[in-house]
Amino acid sequence: MHDTSSSLIVNPLHKASTWMHALADLGACGKSWFTIYGSNNDVLQSRLKLIRSTVKTFLEKFGDHPVLICRTPGRVNLRGMHVDTHGGFLNMMSHQREVVFVVAVAGEDECDHHFYSLNHAGLVCVPASNYAVLNQCQNWLEFLANKNKATSSANSEGAWGHYLEGALLRLQMMEPSNVQKTLCGVVGGDIPEGAALSSSAALCVAVMLGAAALNQVAIDNKTLILAARDAEWYTGARTGLGDQSVVVLSNLESILHGAIHTDTFSPDNFSQIPFPGDLSLVVIDSQTRRSLSGAQRLAYNRNRFAYSLAMAALRKAATDTGYDRADVADWNRLSMLTPDQLGSTSHMVNLLCAIPESIAFDKLAEYLPDVDVMELAQLYFEDRLPDKDEPIHLRGPLLYALAESERARVFPGFLATGQYAMAGKLMGVGHDGDRVVAADGSRFISRCDTAFLQQHVSLGQPIEMLPGVYGASTNVLDSLVDQALLSGALGACLTGAGLAGSVLALCLKKDADTVVSRLREWMSQDDYLRLVNLEHQAEGFNINDAVLVNHAIAGASVLPFPGSDEA
Repeated sequence: MHDTSSSLIVNPLHKASTWMHALADLGACGKSWFTIYGSNNDVLQSRLKLIRSTVKTFLEKFGDHPVLICRTPGRVNLRGMHVDTHGGFLNMMSHQREVVFVVAVAGEDECDHHFYSLNHAGLVCVPASNYAVLNQCQNWLEFLANKNKATSSANSEGAWGHYLEGALLRLQMMEPSNVQKTLCGVVGGDIPEGAALSSSAALCVAVMLGAAALNQVAIDNKTLILAARDAEWYTGARTGLGDQSVVVLSNLESILHGAIHTDTFSPDNFSQIPFPGDLSLVVIDSQTRRSLSGAQRLAYNRNRFAYSLAMAALRKAATDTGYDRADVADWNRLSMLTPDQLGSTSHMVNLLCAIPESIAFDKLAEYLPDVDVMELAQLYFEDRLPDKDEPIHLRGPLLYALAESERARVFPGFLATGQYAMAGKLMGVGHDGDRVVAADGSRFISRCDTAFLQQHVSLGQPIEMLPGVYGASTNVLDSLVDQALLSGALGACLTGAGLAGSVLALCLKKDADTVVSRLREWMSQDDYLRLVNLEHQAEGFNINDAVLVNHAIAGASVLPFPGSDEA
């Protein structure tokens, strides 16, 4: 696992025109490109094309300045969906498409930062005057609470310029006396935005790397990951640390496996698991983008709200059924709650059965007196609180959390021992916890009633084979999972937060071409277009980019100048 900080202080810088000449072809790029991108020619050529295009645009927009080039990959998650905020196990890989940030120190007469994006028309300005606001705040959370009335941002929340602003401000708070230089830069990237492949985390990391290096500030991996998470919080997204961890820490063709807990976070908590050479992972961009509005938003927020209560409900059930209160008080992350640690799958199921399947909203505060239920409700529902008698489901989300973390814990073992069918099955069972539509088109129902759970235990089935109920899929994502399985995949699932975005399909390497071609064929048909509410494919749509085999590349870094790594 590389340390990003070792490559931050870069000297000398090279002009953009010198970079363009050095990037004339792959043969000139040097050994470092193979250590970053691997040996797949398609990956190498696509990276060269993106980087050259970004440098060329910098020349056109800002002139021939000495520049730094930072790059950060995208992310996929094979198992460990929705559990990073609760300290569950994860199995993440980098994705070869990436964000590239070409950046320079602006002229002395420039007071504000200026950036341009290949994917978004127009320049954005990040006012350097916002830095003064940071001096009035004790910490980042206090700054976030006051930023709307304290800053003069011209960039709306969620816009790409807002991510850059968050990254620069967060770095400034970390190093107020050192981060003083005004910057200009161009952002290029081919990670599809909104496709659940971590384009936003990649952007924040790349910008923070470049700004730190040009200000001669060393930043280690842990600090970078935490700070990039904070930069995303600036945009209004309350993310965990999973996406930032994988885009920083990834190795070539490896799975990053481990569990995250904010209070004890360390890059050392992860291990690198080699991705088997006889398997392929297919990434399928559904071409749908999440839009939380209306009934969909209410349903999604209801599940997220219930999920936030899961650990408290488990602790209550444990103390009510005889567990030592002092021991239970330490249950603050899913990685602590495996069947072995709780005694057995039977013990775990007994705890689940002690939790009501659902409870009326106005009864939650009485049921969980140690939780500020209204504060959580306002966080997830804002001004549309549930009706007082509206049922909030507790058992299904908690079952999903416990089972999904366990699926993620045991997943690498099946890969290491060649039990690929079981690894694929875990992906499918996990997706069933998110699924909303069955393969036959009917509504999908995942059970969590007491009779069903007890029958599961009586048959000797492990907890990881229970889907649970999270419900973050859509009919489009479910259809892609089903088509992937029909095409020969061993397993398939959504990746990321759900409700839109991408699906993953695990298959034998020898079957990958067939799986890819059949999925491309399906996504080109009228039936699929109707499913995603399109009359025809968008102009410029490339089906080859929508379905492709994943290649895990190295985590975020400053790109070395071609030839600088040669003896």
